[in-house]
Amino acid sequence: MKYICWAAVVVMSIMPLNYSLMVAAKLVHGESFGAEDVIGFGVAAFGALMAITIYRTALRQRSTGKKTASIRRIE
Repeated sequence: MKYICWAAVVVMSIMPLNYSLMVAAKLVHGESFGAEDVIGFGVAAFGALMAITIYRTALRQRSTGKKTASIRRIE
């Protein structure tokens, strides 16, 4: 399970990296930005958030031995 989680983090991290490289290439070549760049930004933001979420929930808790947060009973 640990390897699957790390693979998911890597795959989700590729999305923002891909978008960053595309933006850099467009800036170097002087091309204008279009609607696909807005969609690319959304995909990159989603990928970054998912990579952070997967890391926090699955991997960090496994390495520290912490259990997931439970709801405390209010008395």
